[in-house]
Amino acid sequence: MSTEVLFIKVQLAMLVLYGFYKLLFSASVHHQVKRFYLLAIIPVALLHPYFFRGSAGGETLGRVQVLDTFIVQTVDQSMNTLDRNITWGIAEWVYLLITAALFLVLMIRVVRLLWMAWRLPKEVVGNKRIIRIPEDHSPASFFSLVFMPEGLSIDTGKVILDHEMVHVRQLHSVDVLLYEFVRCLCWFNPVAWLLEREIRLVHEYIADEQAGKDAPHFYRDTLLAYRLGIEPALLTNNFYQSSTLKKRIMMLQESSSWKTTVIRLALLLPLLGIFSLINTPAAAQTSTDKVYQQVEQMPEFPGGMDGLIKYLSEQVVYPESAKKDGVFGRVMVQFVLDAEGHVTQAQVVKGAAKPLDEEALRVVNAMPDWRPGMQDGKAVSVQMVLPIQFSLDEPVKK
Repeated sequence: MSTEVLFIKVQLAMLVLYGFYKLLFSASVHHQVKRFYLLAIIPVALLHPYFFRGSAGGETLGRVQVLDTFIVQTVDQSMNTLDRNITWGIAEWVYLLITAALFLVLMIRVVRLLWMAWRLPKEVVGNKRIIRIPEDHSPASFFSLVFMPEGLSIDTGKVILDHEMVHVRQLHSVDVLLYEFVRCLCWFNPVAWLLEREIRLVHEYIADEQAGKDAPHFYRDTLLAYRLGIEPALLTNNFYQSSTLKKRIMMLQESSSWKTTVIRLALLLPLLGIFSLINTPAAAQTSTDKVYQQVEQMPEFPGGMDGLIKYLSEQVVYPESAKKDGVFGRVMVQFVLDAEGHVTQAQVVKGAAKPLDEEALRVVNAMPDWRPGMQDGKAVSVQMVLPIQFSLDEPVKK
C-alpha cells in the first residue's frame, strides 16, 4: 500500500468515526465513554488498513496472463514525467511549509504559556500551587499549572478550583496536545479541527459533572456569572467558554442510563463493515463475477502493446531513494481488468523494495481504461500480471 493511499484512508476513517460519534454519542451524558471514543479515533484511523481487509471476491478461472517485462533504467525521464514530479514536489512543499508553520505556532503558544506561568505571581491554596492571572482572564489549567483570576470570592474560587483540578488529575492537557498535533498534520481535513474542538468540550462536561455534583445549582450560577468579559488563556482547558456555555448548562441537567450507552456502543458494529469496504478493491465491492485469466479475446491497452510501452516509458520513474541506495529488482504487479476495462484490485505479488513496489503499483493504478476481454461474446473480468524490471545503469558503490 502506497503512502498516499494510506494517508487518504486515514482521512476517510477519521471522517467516518467522527460521523458515528456525532450520530451516537454527542448527546450522551456518559462523558468518559465519549472521551475514550474520541481518543481511540486516531489509532483506529491509523491502523484500520492493516486490520480490516476486505476479500478480493470473485472466482478466478484459468492461468494468469503475464505481460512482457518492462525494463526501467536510471536514465532521464520524459518532459511529462518531469512536469508531474514538479507538480507533486510543489504540493509536498506547500504541505510541509504549512505543517511546519502550524507546529511553530503551537510551540510559540506553549512557550508563551510557560512564560506566563513563570512570571506571574503564585499562591499556595491548600496543597495546590495557583498562578494568579488578571481578573479579566478565564480560569484555566495546563498539565499541573492552574491559572486563577484575582478577585474571586471564597465560594466561587473553591468551585472553580475543583473544576480545574479535574482537568489536572485526568491529564486532559495530554488529549488537547494530541489533537493539536493531529490538527497540525491534517490541517486540510476539517474533521481534525472539529475533533480538537469536541475533545475540549467533553473535557468541560467531565469537569462540570464532577465539580458540580455536590452543589449543582450553585455551580450552574457560577458558570452563568462568567458569561461576559472573559478572555481565555492559550492552549488550556478553560473554565469558561462562551460558545459552549449553553451546552454545558443543558448537559448538567441531562440524565441517561447505561443501557442506552451500551446500545449506542453496539451500533458501532457497522463500522467493521465500513472499514472492510474502505479497504476492499473497487471491483470486489460491486461484483461477484468470475475473474478469468485466459479468455477468447484478451484485454488490450489503448494503442496495443506499443501504446502500453509508450505509457510505461512516460510514467514510470526510478525512485531517487532507490537510486541512491543502489536498489534494483523486478516487481510483479497483479491486477484485474473488469468488464468495463477499468484497472482494479492492483497489488504487488512479488516485490523488490518498498520504493520500487510503490512506484510500480502507482503506475498500474493510474492506467487508462483498457479494451475489456471477451468470452462467449460478452465482456468479462480478466486477471493479468505486469512485471516491471528496475535496473541501474551502473553499479552503485557503497
